[in-house]
Amino acid sequence: IPHFFNQNEWENSELEIYNSMVNGLNRYFNLGGAFKSSAREKQLILLKKEREKLLTAKRREFTNKQ
Repeated sequence: IPHFFNQNEWENSELEIYNSMVNGLNRYFNLGGAFKSSAREKQLILLKKEREKLLTAKRREFTNKQ
């Protein structure tokens, strides 16, 4: 994501990347016949936690720039 994006542009781009990653994980587990597995759920939870940390840090960064 370009560093010159404003907060709205950054959040929209991040959401596209996040959704793409979730879809990729879902496809990967679906192809392996493990879509309903606990491993898939754990990976999605991990991804969501990491995303929340990133969003919190980025929002703080945008707030400090103002």
